[in-house]
Amino acid sequence: MIPRSPETASPFPRRPLFAHHLAVLLLAALAASSASAAEDGVVAFDQALRDLASDHAALCVVAHPDDVDFEVLALLRHRFGVRTIIACVVDHDREAAGLEEMLGVRPGGLQAAAAHVGAEVRTLGFPYPGFTRDEASAQETWDRAALVASLVRALREARPALVLSGPCEADAGEDGQHALLLSALTEAFDAAGDAAAHPGAGPAHAAAKLLLPCRPEEAEARPDTGKADLVRGGTYAEAGAAAGRRCLHPAIRPVADPAPGPRLRPYRAVRSRVPPGDLLAGLAIPRPEWLSAEEWGGRAAIAAELVRLALAPAGDRPEDPRLGRAAALAFGLAFETSVTPDPIVAGEPGRLRVLLRNGGFGAIRIEGLAVSPGDGVTVAALPPPPPRLGPGEVFAAEAAVAFAPLPEAVSAVRSVSLVLSFGPAEEGVLFRLARGHRVVEEPAVLASFRRPGLLFRPAVGRGTVFVEIENRGAEGLRAPLLLSLAGTDRLALSAPGDVEVPARSTAVLPVLLEGREGLSPGAYEVSCTAGPAVARATIRVFDAEVPAELNLAVVGGDDGPVGRALEAMGLRPAFLRDEDLLTGDLGPFDAIVLGPRSLFGRPVLRQAWPRLLRYVAEGGVLVTAACRPGEWSPELSPRPFPLDRERVTRPDAPLVFPDPGHRIVRFPNAIAPEDFAGFRLDRGAFFPVLTDADAFEVPILVGEPGGEPHPAVALTAHGQGVFVYTALSWPRHLDDLNPGCLRLLGNLVSYLWRR
Repeated sequence: MIPRSPETASPFPRRPLFAHHLAVLLLAALAASSASAAEDGVVAFDQALRDLASDHAALCVVAHPDDVDFEVLALLRHRFGVRTIIACVVDHDREAAGLEEMLGVRPGGLQAAAAHVGAEVRTLGFPYPGFTRDEASAQETWDRAALVASLVRALREARPALVLSGPCEADAGEDGQHALLLSALTEAFDAAGDAAAHPGAGPAHAAAKLLLPCRPEEAEARPDTGKADLVRGGTYAEAGAAAGRRCLHPAIRPVADPAPGPRLRPYRAVRSRVPPGDLLAGLAIPRPEWLSAEEWGGRAAIAAELVRLALAPAGDRPEDPRLGRAAALAFGLAFETSVTPDPIVAGEPGRLRVLLRNGGFGAIRIEGLAVSPGDGVTVAALPPPPPRLGPGEVFAAEAAVAFAPLPEAVSAVRSVSLVLSFGPAEEGVLFRLARGHRVVEEPAVLASFRRPGLLFRPAVGRGTVFVEIENRGAEGLRAPLLLSLAGTDRLALSAPGDVEVPARSTAVLPVLLEGREGLSPGAYEVSCTAGPAVARATIRVFDAEVPAELNLAVVGGDDGPVGRALEAMGLRPAFLRDEDLLTGDLGPFDAIVLGPRSLFGRPVLRQAWPRLLRYVAEGGVLVTAACRPGEWSPELSPRPFPLDRERVTRPDAPLVFPDPGHRIVRFPNAIAPEDFAGFRLDRGAFFPVLTDADAFEVPILVGEPGGEPHPAVALTAHGQGVFVYTALSWPRHLDDLNPGCLRLLGNLVSYLWRR
């Protein structure tokens, strides 16, 4: 139950009727807290009131999603009403696979975590380079000048009072990306307030503070996230932990529940334009009586405060959208709008729907409803709402929406915004409530290759790829299928001459690839045109040998890099399902390959592991790609070994072949260390600690220049077969057409072939 203060007299005696009605409405809303939906409404109302108490924003700038201090963001947003924005340097959507593999970040996890603490999310769009040991190596991927410019733009667009970052300064040197970000952010903080610097990045903005996590003894600010959130329940620390669990895979990066009691988060001001002190010191965030401490003020005091804010003669407070949200919640006014369908097919109509519902106990005056369509959008006349909406009354209306034709066969984002003007029936005060919609308009015909990256081995001679034509329009499509290939005349493409796709249906068409003599390894761009739609893909031609008679199986999905590479080699690997692992016949397979992170992605593997080791003992080859230490157990190897936590982060770190005649580097492909040039990320990580070194063969070693080499590939005999563990990050570079990785895969699966 939310604590309530004694009712106070309104300081606006001329408007007692309004204050009375609002007090009744608030009393009803608070008294209805027994139902979960009403509790949600109370939470929303509380947040709206807190938003009114702060005009400030806080920008949390991080290198990776796992660097965010969600506890402090929950405190700032939910307790102080500060608008919170997370700016992540790495493009967390485009780099989701690497972030999941290396850091345990769930795909979409940052957005889910941010939503839990009420924060917005932006990305600076930089690639994820893997682990980097120092700032210089991080700059090989992140250009420092470009990073500073992006940070200046982010600061000027968000216009925050507080700028936060992480991790702790003392720990930043452990990862070059953190060190580079902190130095670049400090420079950007100063430059953002200088109108002469970066003139194309928007109007200058001087934030008040730049705060970094620090050691407790260095702290200038110690926000306590252990305080109770009496409206939502729990503490701000618990809200932050819940957000962390939405961001990170619990099996890889578990987030512990915070201990009860004070939880001081130490921060140090690297830059400050206000006096030193606590997190919000010097920022003049008001603490009105109706938001004193953790309690709501008296109902009449809240009513009077809303009226005072709405009638304030100075500034643009009546237009403040936060005031409209608070007033709508106070009155019990629901304002729901939608534009459907979304996405919408070009050339087809949409519908704008509006619903007003008075769930309170007093009449509401509706002054007007303005509709503002964006470029390329036309909205038919919407029936006007009634001038007065009584308690329990509902107004619903809809209008047709038309979208301009798309100039090209690409999607466009259209917008429609609405503003409702309303107020109490007996008062002259007006509030405004806005709604906005962004609708994606898509072409009526879409074309795509089933896979955007296609591997082709000339020795196979022929291959097939598939083009999907989706006709989402109301009319059938009949058009020629046109193919083009840039960069070589040694690869022929053929497909059906015409394509027919009925309305609201999809066709999948084969495209035959045939290599000719003289086809060189490399990447070639192919396009397919069907009517107005164009599909594009990259065909990567590589050279690697593999016995055509091999019978292989893969654990990790048919859309993974291992399966794609084996199929491009002319093989047809089986992709093992859970039931295959538990009860299927594994004996016919010459080799089974466990793709990267299989132990995490396929929990059934642990249950099936005795069967896999029996398969090896009976003459099979089991190839295991790198695991994380938390996923691996020493007894999974026939001769147990743990994994260390070492990384070889330089993409060009040297490889060593102790025995150049070893079968792994000779059959069926001769491999040299220079074949592995061109890695984008780490060379390898989490290497086996071979305590029984005599039981293992290590044909490939890798280490930082001048450092200790680590086993990149280790194998041991088990019965009649071989168990192989690979810490080299070869699967990640198969789609990049790395010749060493492709040839190594061919050699691994061929290891016992006719031996």
